[in-house]
Amino acid sequence: VQQNEESDLDCLNHYCELMRLDGYRKHLPKDFEPKFTEEDYICPYKDNIRMKRVPAALARGPTWARAQGFDMLHDEEFCMQTDAHMDFLPAWDVNMLKMWAGANNEYAVLSTYVYPTDMYEISKEENGGVNGVFE
Repeated sequence: VQQNEESDLDCLNHYCELMRLDGYRKHLPKDFEPKFTEEDYICPYKDNIRMKRVPAALARGPTWARAQGFDMLHDEEFCMQTDAHMDFLPAWDVNMLKMWAGANNEYAVLSTYVYPTDMYEISKEENGGVNGVFE
């Protein structure tokens, strides 16, 4: 759920623009060969993203926006919501699946308090993350 002023960047459009400018292939592992069409290279994974755009004047804040996200679910095995201040570290997706598997509960819900990415060095897997228990 995007709650923007008219003058703000549209998140999905900006993502697509960054991918076009930056060439997302450089972010993939060297031995990974995606099976995408040329059209997909223009904005990879766009079809996997659902957005609800709400003008800021009609928005009711982050808690309301998180609740709106549930309306966008279909029959996914997994879903994830993020906030605008979040960033992703290398291999976050692989580590997330390892954490879920480690819970040994197919109904496990993974949640965290988001720390600044400059704390990454103390949140590596081998020392249990920032809180010592993994996030």
